[in-house]
Amino acid sequence: QIDADLETICLRCLQKEPRLRFDSASDLADDLERYLRGEPIRSRSLSHWGRLARWRRRNPAIAALTGSLAGALVAIAVVSVVGWYTTKRELARVVATSQQGQAAINELFTFVRTEPLLDQPGQEAVRQSLLAKGLKHYESLIELAEENKTLPADLLAARTELGLLSFELHGPTAAQEQFQQVIDAAERLPREQQHTPAVQIALADSWNGLGQAYHRLGMPREAAAAFNQAISIRRELVRRDKHDVEARRKLANAIMNGALAHAAAGNVERSRTEQTDAQRQRLDLLADQPKDPQILRDVALGEFNLARLDLTTSNIETGLKRLRDATARFEQLTRDYPTDALLWQRYIECLLTLSMFEDESRPARDDQNIESPAPVQQAIDYLQPLASLAPENRTYRLRLIELYQQAIEQLLAADEPANAEAPWETMQTRLIEQLAQDDLQPDVQRVRLNSLRQRALISLGTGQKGDAKRQLQAALDAWRIAKEQPSGEAFRKEPWESDWSALEQLMNSL
Repeated sequence: QIDADLETICLRCLQKEPRLRFDSASDLADDLERYLRGEPIRSRSLSHWGRLARWRRRNPAIAALTGSLAGALVAIAVVSVVGWYTTKRELARVVATSQQGQAAINELFTFVRTEPLLDQPGQEAVRQSLLAKGLKHYESLIELAEENKTLPADLLAARTELGLLSFELHGPTAAQEQFQQVIDAAERLPREQQHTPAVQIALADSWNGLGQAYHRLGMPREAAAAFNQAISIRRELVRRDKHDVEARRKLANAIMNGALAHAAAGNVERSRTEQTDAQRQRLDLLADQPKDPQILRDVALGEFNLARLDLTTSNIETGLKRLRDATARFEQLTRDYPTDALLWQRYIECLLTLSMFEDESRPARDDQNIESPAPVQQAIDYLQPLASLAPENRTYRLRLIELYQQAIEQLLAADEPANAEAPWETMQTRLIEQLAQDDLQPDVQRVRLNSLRQRALISLGTGQKGDAKRQLQAALDAWRIAKEQPSGEAFRKEPWESDWSALEQLMNSL
Protein backbone atom coordinates (compact mmCIF):
# COMPACT_ATOMS: atom_id res chain seq x y z
CA GLN A 1 0.00 0.00 0.00
CA ILE A 2 3.00 2.36 -0.11
CA ASP A 3 3.45 5.21 -2.55
CA ALA A 4 4.36 4.17 -6.12
CA ASP A 5 7.61 6.23 -6.16
CA LEU A 6 8.81 4.72 -2.88
CA GLU A 7 7.89 1.26 -4.20
CA THR A 8 10.00 1.95 -7.30
CA ILE A 9 13.06 2.88 -5.13
CA CYS A 10 12.66 -0.26 -3.00
CA LEU A 11 12.22 -2.58 -5.96
CA ARG A 12 15.36 -1.08 -7.57
CA CYS A 13 17.32 -1.99 -4.48
CA LEU A 14 16.04 -5.58 -4.74
CA GLN A 15 16.93 -6.17 -8.39
CA LYS A 16 18.90 -9.44 -8.80
CA GLU A 17 21.14 -8.05 -11.55
CA PRO A 18 23.70 -5.54 -10.15
CA ARG A 19 23.45 -3.30 -13.21
CA LEU A 20 19.79 -2.70 -12.41
CA ARG A 21 20.50 -1.59 -8.76
CA PHE A 22 21.77 1.80 -7.52
CA ASP A 23 25.44 2.36 -8.34
CA SER A 24 26.16 3.71 -4.80
CA ALA A 25 24.58 4.47 -1.43
CA SER A 26 24.74 8.21 -2.24
CA ASP A 27 22.56 7.60 -5.37
CA LEU A 28 20.05 5.80 -3.16
CA ALA A 29 20.15 8.64 -0.60
CA ASP A 30 19.67 11.22 -3.38
CA ASP A 31 16.52 9.50 -4.70
CA LEU A 32 15.13 9.13 -1.14
CA GLU A 33 15.71 12.85 -0.45
CA ARG A 34 13.95 13.74 -3.72
CA TYR A 35 11.02 11.60 -2.65
CA LEU A 36 10.88 13.32 0.76
CA ARG A 37 10.95 16.78 -0.89
CA GLY A 38 8.13 15.75 -3.30
CA GLU A 39 10.42 16.06 -6.31
CA PRO A 40 10.39 13.55 -9.28
CA ILE A 41 12.70 10.61 -8.50
CA ARG A 42 15.38 9.44 -10.93
CA SER A 43 14.47 5.76 -10.71
CA ARG A 44 11.99 4.35 -13.24
CA SER A 45 9.33 1.76 -12.54
CA LEU A 46 9.47 -1.68 -14.15
CA SER A 47 8.11 -1.95 -17.66
CA HIS A 48 5.26 -4.31 -18.49
CA TRP A 49 7.75 -6.74 -19.94
CA GLY A 50 9.86 -6.53 -16.76
CA ARG A 51 6.86 -7.23 -14.58
CA LEU A 52 5.95 -10.13 -16.85
CA ALA A 53 9.47 -11.58 -16.55
CA ARG A 54 9.36 -11.35 -12.70
CA TRP A 55 5.92 -13.00 -12.73
CA ARG A 56 7.25 -15.82 -14.95
CA ARG A 57 10.06 -16.50 -12.53
CA ARG A 58 7.63 -16.68 -9.62
CA ASN A 59 5.06 -18.86 -11.52
CA PRO A 60 6.97 -21.02 -14.04
CA ALA A 61 4.24 -23.68 -14.64
CA ILE A 62 1.43 -21.19 -15.22
CA ALA A 63 3.76 -19.05 -17.34
CA ALA A 64 4.58 -22.02 -19.59
CA LEU A 65 0.90 -22.83 -20.10
CA THR A 66 0.03 -19.19 -20.77
CA GLY A 67 2.89 -18.89 -23.22
CA SER A 68 1.66 -21.89 -25.16
CA LEU A 69 -1.84 -20.47 -25.24
CA ALA A 70 -0.59 -17.09 -26.38
CA GLY A 71 1.45 -18.74 -29.10
CA ALA A 72 -1.61 -20.65 -30.27
CA LEU A 73 -3.68 -17.47 -30.31
CA VAL A 74 -1.03 -15.71 -32.35
CA ALA A 75 -0.92 -18.62 -34.78
CA ILE A 76 -4.73 -18.61 -35.05
CA ALA A 77 -4.68 -14.87 -35.66
CA VAL A 78 -2.07 -15.22 -38.40
CA VAL A 79 -3.97 -18.08 -40.05
CA SER A 80 -7.24 -16.13 -39.81
CA VAL A 81 -5.74 -13.05 -41.41
CA VAL A 82 -4.18 -15.08 -44.19
CA GLY A 83 -7.44 -17.04 -44.66
CA TRP A 84 -9.52 -13.88 -44.71
CA TYR A 85 -7.26 -12.29 -47.27
CA THR A 86 -7.26 -15.46 -49.40
CA THR A 87 -11.05 -15.84 -49.14
CA LYS A 88 -11.58 -12.20 -50.00
CA ARG A 89 -9.28 -12.51 -52.98
CA GLU A 90 -11.03 -15.72 -54.11
CA LEU A 91 -14.47 -14.16 -53.65
CA ALA A 92 -13.39 -11.18 -55.71
CA ARG A 93 -12.17 -13.58 -58.39
CA VAL A 94 -15.47 -15.52 -58.33
CA VAL A 95 -17.52 -12.32 -58.48
CA ALA A 96 -15.38 -11.04 -61.33
CA THR A 97 -15.85 -14.34 -63.15
CA SER A 98 -19.59 -14.26 -62.51
CA GLN A 99 -19.71 -10.70 -63.80
CA GLN A 100 -17.98 -11.81 -66.98
CA GLY A 101 -20.53 -14.59 -67.38
CA GLN A 102 -23.31 -12.17 -66.54
CA ALA A 103 -22.03 -9.76 -69.18
CA ALA A 104 -22.11 -12.58 -71.74
CA ILE A 105 -25.70 -13.45 -70.79
CA ASN A 106 -26.64 -9.77 -70.96
CA GLU A 107 -25.19 -9.64 -74.44
CA LEU A 108 -27.25 -12.70 -75.39
CA PHE A 109 -30.46 -11.12 -74.09
CA THR A 110 -29.72 -7.87 -75.90
CA PHE A 111 -29.17 -9.82 -79.11
CA VAL A 112 -32.43 -11.75 -78.66
CA ARG A 113 -34.36 -8.53 -77.98
CA THR A 114 -32.91 -6.44 -80.79
CA GLU A 115 -32.05 -8.83 -83.62
CA PRO A 116 -34.75 -8.21 -86.29
CA LEU A 117 -34.63 -11.77 -87.64
CA LEU A 118 -35.33 -13.24 -84.18
CA ASP A 119 -38.20 -10.81 -83.70
CA GLN A 120 -40.08 -12.15 -86.69
CA PRO A 121 -42.95 -14.67 -86.47
CA GLY A 122 -41.62 -18.20 -86.74
CA GLN A 123 -38.52 -17.57 -84.61
CA GLU A 124 -40.29 -17.90 -81.26
CA ALA A 125 -38.93 -21.38 -80.52
CA VAL A 126 -35.34 -20.16 -80.99
CA ARG A 127 -35.96 -17.09 -78.86
CA GLN A 128 -37.63 -19.12 -76.15
CA SER A 129 -34.74 -21.62 -76.00
CA LEU A 130 -32.10 -18.89 -75.78
CA LEU A 131 -33.99 -16.92 -73.16
CA ALA A 132 -34.71 -19.99 -71.03
CA LYS A 133 -31.03 -20.97 -71.02
CA GLY A 134 -30.00 -17.43 -70.16
CA LEU A 135 -32.48 -17.26 -67.28
CA LYS A 136 -31.19 -20.58 -65.90
CA HIS A 137 -27.64 -19.18 -65.83
CA TYR A 138 -28.87 -15.98 -64.17
CA GLU A 139 -30.54 -18.01 -61.42
CA SER A 140 -27.34 -19.99 -60.82
CA LEU A 141 -25.60 -16.67 -60.10
CA ILE A 142 -28.29 -15.32 -57.79
CA GLU A 143 -26.42 -16.41 -54.62
CA LEU A 144 -23.82 -13.78 -55.49
CA ALA A 145 -26.47 -11.06 -55.73
CA GLU A 146 -25.28 -9.33 -52.55
CA GLU A 147 -21.77 -9.00 -53.95
CA ASN A 148 -22.95 -8.27 -57.50
CA LYS A 149 -25.41 -5.39 -57.28
CA THR A 150 -26.40 -5.45 -60.96
CA LEU A 151 -27.50 -9.09 -61.05
CA PRO A 152 -31.05 -8.65 -59.61
CA ALA A 153 -31.89 -6.04 -62.26
CA ASP A 154 -30.62 -8.29 -65.05
CA LEU A 155 -32.62 -11.20 -63.66
CA LEU A 156 -35.79 -9.08 -63.59
CA ALA A 157 -35.18 -7.92 -67.17
CA ALA A 158 -34.76 -11.55 -68.28
CA ARG A 159 -37.99 -12.61 -66.61
CA THR A 160 -39.82 -9.66 -68.14
CA GLU A 161 -38.58 -10.67 -71.58
CA LEU A 162 -39.78 -14.22 -70.98
CA GLY A 163 -43.14 -12.80 -69.93
CA LEU A 164 -43.47 -10.98 -73.25
CA LEU A 165 -42.54 -14.15 -75.13
CA SER A 166 -44.99 -16.15 -73.03
CA PHE A 167 -47.69 -13.68 -74.07
CA GLU A 168 -46.98 -14.42 -77.73
CA LEU A 169 -46.82 -18.19 -77.37
CA HIS A 170 -49.21 -19.05 -74.56
CA GLY A 171 -51.56 -16.10 -74.18
CA PRO A 172 -52.44 -13.47 -71.57
CA THR A 173 -53.13 -15.80 -68.65
CA ALA A 174 -49.63 -17.33 -68.64
CA ALA A 175 -48.04 -13.93 -69.25
CA GLN A 176 -50.03 -12.37 -66.42
CA GLU A 177 -48.40 -14.78 -63.95
CA GLN A 178 -44.90 -14.06 -65.29
CA PHE A 179 -45.29 -10.29 -65.05
CA GLN A 180 -46.71 -10.52 -61.52
CA GLN A 181 -43.67 -12.56 -60.46
CA VAL A 182 -41.37 -9.77 -61.69
CA ILE A 183 -43.39 -7.13 -59.84
CA ASP A 184 -43.36 -9.14 -56.60
CA ALA A 185 -39.62 -9.86 -56.91
CA ALA A 186 -38.86 -6.16 -57.43
CA GLU A 187 -40.77 -5.26 -54.27
CA ARG A 188 -38.64 -7.72 -52.25
CA LEU A 189 -35.35 -6.09 -53.28
CA PRO A 190 -33.55 -3.73 -50.86
CA ARG A 191 -34.83 -0.19 -51.23
CA GLU A 192 -31.59 1.13 -52.74
CA GLN A 193 -31.78 -1.52 -55.49
CA GLN A 194 -35.50 -0.99 -56.16
CA HIS A 195 -34.91 2.54 -57.38
CA THR A 196 -31.98 1.88 -59.72
CA PRO A 197 -32.80 2.68 -63.37
CA ALA A 198 -32.30 -0.93 -64.51
CA VAL A 199 -34.81 -2.31 -61.98
CA GLN A 200 -37.27 0.49 -62.73
CA ILE A 201 -37.10 -0.24 -66.48
CA ALA A 202 -37.84 -3.94 -65.92
CA LEU A 203 -40.63 -3.08 -63.47
CA ALA A 204 -42.25 -0.61 -65.88
CA ASP A 205 -42.05 -3.12 -68.73
CA SER A 206 -43.74 -5.73 -66.55
CA TRP A 207 -46.55 -3.37 -65.50
CA ASN A 208 -47.05 -2.49 -69.17
CA GLY A 209 -47.10 -6.19 -70.12
CA LEU A 210 -49.55 -6.92 -67.31
CA GLY A 211 -51.81 -4.16 -68.63
CA GLN A 212 -51.72 -5.72 -72.10
CA ALA A 213 -52.62 -9.12 -70.61
CA TYR A 214 -55.60 -7.63 -68.74
CA HIS A 215 -56.67 -5.78 -71.89
CA ARG A 216 -56.59 -9.00 -73.91
CA LEU A 217 -58.59 -10.78 -71.20
CA GLY A 218 -61.35 -8.18 -71.47
CA MET A 219 -60.54 -6.46 -68.15
CA PRO A 220 -60.17 -2.78 -69.18
CA ARG A 221 -60.24 -1.27 -65.68
CA GLU A 222 -57.52 -3.58 -64.39
CA ALA A 223 -55.58 -2.88 -67.60
CA ALA A 224 -55.85 0.88 -67.08
CA ALA A 225 -54.59 0.56 -63.49
CA ALA A 226 -51.56 -1.49 -64.62
CA PHE A 227 -50.78 0.96 -67.42
CA ASN A 228 -50.94 3.83 -64.90
CA GLN A 229 -48.22 2.12 -62.87
CA ALA A 230 -46.06 1.80 -66.00
CA ILE A 231 -46.69 5.45 -66.92
CA SER A 232 -45.71 6.65 -63.44
CA ILE A 233 -42.40 4.77 -63.48
CA ARG A 234 -41.58 5.75 -67.05
CA ARG A 235 -42.30 9.42 -66.35
CA GLU A 236 -39.73 9.31 -63.57
CA LEU A 237 -37.18 7.64 -65.86
CA VAL A 238 -37.68 10.37 -68.46
CA ARG A 239 -37.40 13.02 -65.75
CA ARG A 240 -34.01 11.58 -64.78
CA ASP A 241 -32.73 11.66 -68.36
CA LYS A 242 -34.74 13.73 -70.84
CA HIS A 243 -32.36 12.74 -73.65
CA ASP A 244 -33.05 9.00 -73.34
CA VAL A 245 -34.94 8.30 -76.59
CA GLU A 246 -36.00 4.77 -75.63
CA ALA A 247 -37.38 5.94 -72.27
CA ARG A 248 -39.40 8.66 -74.02
CA ARG A 249 -40.67 6.18 -76.63
CA LYS A 250 -41.77 3.69 -74.00
CA LEU A 251 -43.53 6.41 -72.01
CA ALA A 252 -45.56 7.42 -75.07
CA ASN A 253 -46.43 3.75 -75.67
CA ALA A 254 -47.65 3.28 -72.09
CA ILE A 255 -49.81 6.42 -72.37
CA MET A 256 -51.29 5.14 -75.65
CA ASN A 257 -51.95 1.71 -74.12
CA GLY A 258 -53.67 3.28 -71.14
CA ALA A 259 -55.79 5.40 -73.45
CA LEU A 260 -56.95 2.33 -75.39
CA ALA A 261 -57.91 0.69 -72.10
CA HIS A 262 -59.99 3.75 -71.18
CA ALA A 263 -61.72 3.58 -74.56
CA ALA A 264 -62.54 -0.11 -73.96
CA ALA A 265 -64.02 0.87 -70.58
CA GLY A 266 -66.23 3.46 -72.31
CA ASN A 267 -64.32 6.61 -71.27
CA VAL A 268 -63.96 7.99 -74.80
CA GLU A 269 -63.03 11.59 -74.04
CA ARG A 270 -60.29 10.66 -71.62
CA SER A 271 -59.02 8.18 -74.20
CA ARG A 272 -58.94 10.88 -76.88
CA THR A 273 -57.01 13.30 -74.62
CA GLU A 274 -54.40 10.70 -73.69
CA GLN A 275 -54.04 9.33 -77.23
CA THR A 276 -53.47 12.87 -78.50
CA ASP A 277 -50.83 13.42 -75.80
CA ALA A 278 -49.06 10.16 -76.67
CA GLN A 279 -49.10 10.97 -80.39
CA ARG A 280 -47.68 14.46 -79.75
CA GLN A 281 -44.79 12.88 -77.83
CA ARG A 282 -44.17 10.43 -80.67
CA LEU A 283 -44.12 13.21 -83.25
CA ASP A 284 -41.60 15.10 -81.11
CA LEU A 285 -39.44 11.98 -81.05
CA LEU A 286 -39.79 11.57 -84.80
CA ALA A 287 -38.54 15.12 -85.30
CA ASP A 288 -35.39 14.17 -83.38
CA GLN A 289 -35.05 10.66 -84.87
CA PRO A 290 -36.65 10.80 -88.35
CA LYS A 291 -35.30 7.41 -89.50
CA ASP A 292 -35.84 5.31 -86.36
CA PRO A 293 -38.02 2.36 -87.51
CA GLN A 294 -39.61 1.84 -84.10
CA ILE A 295 -40.65 5.48 -83.83
CA LEU A 296 -41.92 5.46 -87.43
CA ARG A 297 -44.04 2.41 -86.59
CA ASP A 298 -45.30 3.98 -83.34
CA VAL A 299 -46.35 7.19 -85.11
CA ALA A 300 -48.20 5.23 -87.81
CA LEU A 301 -49.97 3.14 -85.16
CA GLY A 302 -50.87 6.27 -83.18
CA GLU A 303 -52.45 7.81 -86.29
CA PHE A 304 -54.45 4.64 -86.86
CA ASN A 305 -55.70 4.51 -83.26
CA LEU A 306 -56.80 8.14 -83.38
CA ALA A 307 -58.46 7.57 -86.76
CA ARG A 308 -60.39 4.62 -85.40
CA LEU A 309 -61.53 6.69 -82.41
CA ASP A 310 -62.70 9.51 -84.70
CA LEU A 311 -64.54 7.12 -87.01
CA THR A 312 -66.37 5.40 -84.15
CA THR A 313 -67.49 8.77 -82.74
CA SER A 314 -68.85 10.04 -86.09
CA ASN A 315 -65.95 12.41 -86.68
CA ILE A 316 -65.68 10.93 -90.17
CA GLU A 317 -63.77 13.64 -92.03
CA THR A 318 -60.97 13.91 -89.48
CA GLY A 319 -60.92 10.15 -89.02
CA LEU A 320 -60.53 9.47 -92.74
CA LYS A 321 -57.71 11.99 -92.99
CA ARG A 322 -55.85 10.28 -90.18
CA LEU A 323 -56.61 6.83 -91.57
CA ARG A 324 -55.21 7.70 -95.01
CA ASP A 325 -52.10 9.07 -93.33
CA ALA A 326 -51.67 5.89 -91.25
CA THR A 327 -52.23 3.70 -94.34
CA ALA A 328 -49.59 5.61 -96.31
CA ARG A 329 -47.13 5.36 -93.42
CA PHE A 330 -47.58 1.59 -93.04
CA GLU A 331 -47.41 1.10 -96.79
CA GLN A 332 -44.04 2.86 -96.83
CA LEU A 333 -42.84 0.83 -93.84
CA THR A 334 -43.71 -2.45 -95.61
CA ARG A 335 -41.63 -1.28 -98.57
CA ASP A 336 -38.69 -0.35 -96.33
CA TYR A 337 -38.95 -3.51 -94.19
CA PRO A 338 -40.70 -6.07 -96.43
CA THR A 339 -39.83 -9.07 -94.23
CA ASP A 340 -41.54 -7.65 -91.14
CA ALA A 341 -44.81 -9.60 -90.94
CA LEU A 342 -46.14 -7.46 -88.10
CA LEU A 343 -45.95 -4.31 -90.26
CA TRP A 344 -47.92 -6.13 -92.95
CA GLN A 345 -50.59 -6.95 -90.39
CA ARG A 346 -50.96 -3.28 -89.51
CA TYR A 347 -51.04 -2.24 -93.16
CA ILE A 348 -53.77 -4.82 -93.87
CA GLU A 349 -55.80 -3.53 -90.91
CA CYS A 350 -55.57 -0.02 -92.33
CA LEU A 351 -56.74 -1.22 -95.75
CA LEU A 352 -59.70 -3.09 -94.24
CA THR A 353 -60.76 -0.12 -92.15
CA LEU A 354 -60.35 2.24 -95.09
CA SER A 355 -62.58 0.03 -97.24
CA MET A 356 -65.43 0.47 -94.75
CA PHE A 357 -65.54 4.23 -95.30
CA GLU A 358 -64.37 4.74 -98.88
CA ASP A 359 -65.69 3.59 -102.25
CA GLU A 360 -64.04 0.23 -102.88
CA SER A 361 -63.56 0.99 -106.59
CA ARG A 362 -59.91 1.74 -107.16
CA PRO A 363 -58.45 4.08 -109.79
CA ALA A 364 -56.52 2.59 -112.69
CA ARG A 365 -52.83 2.09 -112.15
CA ASP A 366 -50.50 4.68 -113.59
CA ASP A 367 -50.05 4.36 -117.36
CA GLN A 368 -52.19 1.21 -117.41
CA ASN A 369 -55.80 0.51 -118.15
CA ILE A 370 -56.01 -1.97 -115.26
CA GLU A 371 -58.07 -1.33 -112.18
CA SER A 372 -56.32 -1.94 -108.84
CA PRO A 373 -57.98 -4.50 -106.56
CA ALA A 374 -60.47 -3.26 -103.96
CA PRO A 375 -58.97 -2.75 -100.47
CA VAL A 376 -60.74 -5.82 -99.03
CA GLN A 377 -59.48 -8.11 -101.80
CA GLN A 378 -56.06 -6.50 -101.63
CA ALA A 379 -55.99 -7.19 -97.87
CA ILE A 380 -57.00 -10.83 -98.40
CA ASP A 381 -54.26 -11.23 -101.00
CA TYR A 382 -51.70 -9.93 -98.51
CA LEU A 383 -53.07 -12.20 -95.77
CA GLN A 384 -52.53 -15.41 -97.74
CA PRO A 385 -48.71 -15.69 -97.37
CA LEU A 386 -48.83 -14.47 -93.77
CA ALA A 387 -51.09 -17.35 -92.75
CA SER A 388 -48.27 -19.88 -93.21
CA LEU A 389 -45.94 -18.09 -90.79
CA ALA A 390 -45.47 -18.64 -87.06
CA PRO A 391 -47.35 -21.87 -86.39
CA GLU A 392 -46.36 -21.65 -82.69
CA ASN A 393 -47.05 -17.95 -82.17
CA ARG A 394 -50.48 -17.76 -80.62
CA THR A 395 -50.73 -13.95 -80.59
CA TYR A 396 -49.63 -13.63 -84.22
CA ARG A 397 -52.17 -16.21 -85.37
CA LEU A 398 -55.01 -14.63 -83.41
CA ARG A 399 -54.20 -11.29 -85.00
CA LEU A 400 -54.36 -12.85 -88.46
CA ILE A 401 -57.67 -14.55 -87.63
CA GLU A 402 -59.12 -11.23 -86.50
CA LEU A 403 -58.01 -9.62 -89.77
CA TYR A 404 -59.55 -12.45 -91.80
CA GLN A 405 -62.78 -12.12 -89.84
CA GLN A 406 -62.82 -8.37 -90.39
CA ALA A 407 -62.44 -8.92 -94.14
CA ILE A 408 -65.16 -11.62 -94.16
CA GLU A 409 -67.48 -9.34 -92.19
CA GLN A 410 -67.06 -6.60 -94.78
CA LEU A 411 -67.73 -9.01 -97.67
CA LEU A 412 -70.92 -10.16 -95.94
CA ALA A 413 -71.97 -6.55 -95.34
CA ALA A 414 -71.35 -5.84 -99.06
CA ASP A 415 -73.61 -8.82 -99.93
CA GLU A 416 -70.70 -10.85 -101.33
CA PRO A 417 -71.01 -14.13 -99.39
CA ALA A 418 -69.58 -16.18 -102.26
CA ASN A 419 -66.36 -14.14 -102.15
CA ALA A 420 -66.16 -14.79 -98.39
CA GLU A 421 -66.12 -18.58 -98.84
CA ALA A 422 -62.45 -18.98 -99.77
CA PRO A 423 -60.98 -16.69 -97.07
CA TRP A 424 -63.16 -18.40 -94.44
CA GLU A 425 -61.82 -21.83 -95.48
CA THR A 426 -58.24 -20.57 -95.34
CA MET A 427 -58.79 -18.98 -91.93
CA GLN A 428 -60.50 -22.06 -90.49
CA THR A 429 -58.11 -24.74 -91.73
CA ARG A 430 -54.79 -22.92 -91.57
CA LEU A 431 -55.32 -20.81 -88.46
CA ILE A 432 -58.25 -21.65 -86.18
CA GLU A 433 -57.88 -25.43 -86.35
CA GLN A 434 -54.20 -25.09 -85.48
CA LEU A 435 -54.99 -23.44 -82.14
CA ALA A 436 -54.70 -25.73 -79.11
CA GLN A 437 -57.99 -27.46 -78.36
CA ASP A 438 -57.56 -26.93 -74.61
CA ASP A 439 -56.98 -23.19 -75.03
CA LEU A 440 -60.20 -21.73 -73.59
CA GLN A 441 -58.97 -18.22 -72.94
CA PRO A 442 -61.50 -15.50 -73.90
CA ASP A 443 -59.61 -14.25 -76.97
CA VAL A 444 -59.54 -17.75 -78.51
CA GLN A 445 -63.19 -18.38 -77.61
CA ARG A 446 -64.10 -15.12 -79.29
CA VAL A 447 -62.56 -15.96 -82.67
CA ARG A 448 -63.95 -19.50 -82.61
CA LEU A 449 -67.49 -18.24 -81.97
CA ASN A 450 -67.15 -15.61 -84.71
CA SER A 451 -65.92 -18.24 -87.13
CA LEU A 452 -68.98 -20.45 -86.47
CA ARG A 453 -71.29 -17.47 -86.90
CA GLN A 454 -69.66 -16.37 -90.16
CA ARG A 455 -69.80 -19.90 -91.57
CA ALA A 456 -73.57 -19.94 -91.01
CA LEU A 457 -74.05 -16.49 -92.55
CA ILE A 458 -72.00 -17.46 -95.63
CA SER A 459 -74.16 -20.58 -96.10
CA LEU A 460 -77.31 -18.50 -95.70
CA GLY A 461 -76.07 -15.88 -98.15
CA THR A 462 -75.32 -18.52 -100.80
CA GLY A 463 -78.79 -20.08 -100.47
CA GLN A 464 -77.91 -23.13 -98.33
CA LYS A 465 -80.64 -22.68 -95.72
CA GLY A 466 -80.47 -26.19 -94.30
CA ASP A 467 -76.72 -25.94 -93.70
CA ALA A 468 -77.13 -22.43 -92.35
CA LYS A 469 -79.69 -23.55 -89.76
CA ARG A 470 -77.47 -26.41 -88.51
CA GLN A 471 -74.44 -24.12 -88.41
CA LEU A 472 -76.33 -21.41 -86.53
CA GLN A 473 -77.46 -24.00 -83.99
CA ALA A 474 -73.86 -25.18 -83.53
CA ALA A 475 -72.71 -21.58 -83.07
CA LEU A 476 -75.44 -20.84 -80.50
CA ASP A 477 -74.63 -24.02 -78.57
CA ALA A 478 -70.96 -23.05 -78.44
CA TRP A 479 -71.89 -19.55 -77.25
CA ARG A 480 -74.01 -20.93 -74.40
CA ILE A 481 -71.15 -23.20 -73.30
CA ALA A 482 -68.68 -20.28 -73.43
CA LYS A 483 -70.99 -18.15 -71.29
CA GLU A 484 -71.00 -20.73 -68.49
CA GLN A 485 -67.23 -21.00 -68.22
CA PRO A 486 -65.34 -19.04 -65.50
CA SER A 487 -63.70 -16.89 -68.18
CA GLY A 488 -66.98 -16.29 -70.05
CA GLU A 489 -68.12 -13.10 -68.36
CA ALA A 490 -67.63 -11.06 -71.56
CA PHE A 491 -69.97 -13.37 -73.50
CA ARG A 492 -72.78 -12.70 -71.02
CA LYS A 493 -72.62 -8.93 -71.60
CA GLU A 494 -73.55 -6.58 -74.42
CA PRO A 495 -73.13 -6.54 -77.35
CA TRP A 496 -72.77 -10.35 -77.32
CA GLU A 497 -76.12 -10.97 -75.64
CA SER A 498 -78.20 -8.93 -78.08
CA ASP A 499 -76.24 -9.97 -81.19
CA TRP A 500 -76.51 -13.67 -80.42
CA SER A 501 -80.14 -13.40 -79.40
CA ALA A 502 -80.74 -11.91 -82.86
CA LEU A 503 -78.92 -14.90 -84.36
CA GLU A 504 -81.24 -17.22 -82.48
CA GLN A 505 -84.25 -15.41 -83.92
CA LEU A 506 -82.72 -15.71 -87.39
CA MET A 507 -82.24 -19.46 -86.94
CA ASN A 508 -85.84 -19.90 -85.76
CA SER A 509 -87.08 -18.05 -88.83
CA LEU A 510 -85.41 -20.48 -91.24
